[in-house]
Amino acid sequence: RIKRLKERFEAKEANEDREKLDQAKRKIVEFQNTMSNLTEESSQNYLEKKIKEIQETDVALKAKLNEEKERNHSMKMQLDEIDDANQTIIELRNTITHLTEEYSQNELENSVKLIEIQQNEATLKAKLNQEKERNHSMKVQVSGMNGSIDTLRAQIADFSQETEQLQKALKDESD
Repeated sequence: RIKRLKERFEAKEANEDREKLDQAKRKIVEFQNTMSNLTEESSQNYLEKKIKEIQETDVALKAKLNEEKERNHSMKMQLDEIDDANQTIIELRNTITHLTEEYSQNELENSVKLIEIQQNEATLKAKLNQEKERNHSMKVQVSGMNGSIDTLRAQIADFSQETEQLQKALKDESD
């Protein structure tokens, strides 16, 4: 786009220069035609007048030319600034693309880590539930054993009483 602007700008300059040259040529031809039609005396007066006009036109054209040169220089500076801005935009787009890719990669890695954490959590919960069931089962067994121990203690106490009674009975019999 900038190249096209530069080309248009240069084409415009060339057209303006051609127009100025054509205008000067027309004035010269006009001057030559006028000169040939006038007498010697009037030619001199006319010549001086035309020289003055040409000099004034020359000064005005030089001033316009300088203005155009300044304007062209200003436009070239603006085009250079636009080129720099476009380059900066390209660099920023590349940076944004890189950061977006990096962010996407980080998001993907974080998603994978989250899935791993969730899987680990599920595994740990399953193990915890198994452990709870095992502990409950052991508690039931211990309760059952406690009941059995209590029963055994009661039986031992009964046997102890029977033993004492038997020993008493044996003692009584031996006496």
